[in-house]
Amino acid sequence: GEYENNGEVLFQSHFNNDGITTFDSQHQGYTRFEGTNQQNITGSIPADFYDVLFRNNSTQPAFGLSGNISVSGNADFVEGIVNNDDFGGLMVFEQGASHTNVDNSAHVDGYVQKNGSEEFQYPIGDSNYYRFARISPTGNNDSSFTGKYFLENPILLFPFYIF
Repeated sequence: GEYENNGEVLFQSHFNNDGITTFDSQHQGYTRFEGTNQQNITGSIPADFYDVLFRNNSTQPAFGLSGNISVSGNADFVEGIVNNDDFGGLMVFEQGASHTNVDNSAHVDGYVQKNGSEEFQYPIGDSNYYRFARISPTGNNDSSFTGKYFLENPILLFPFYIF
């Protein structure tokens, strides 16, 4: 099917996209993922959202992202970790997109892609720790960067020696 959000939609359970999910740029659209049990965000085709809210106080991670979603407006991480690390999905922030309210209990655990030329602070973390990374402006609208935080001891992965 084909779905265009020109207003506001609330998903209190799972979301699956095997068709076209988009928004009208004049109306933008507000998508809310709010639940009390884990919500799976799946699909074989990427879902395009303008503004999106994540609010779920269930056992973390509250959101299992195995499909790809694209944000063109703002992603508001009120409560709940979006885990794509264990599920294989990808969250993409388009040119001009932003995020708010990230912290230890609300961020993306896994890969986040940023498309566009402006500075961006990634809403990433691992094992219930929010640890952002930031990129500088590139000046090239076709730029695309992917970031992920690994909670690992770097000395075990990349040993160094003091001479």
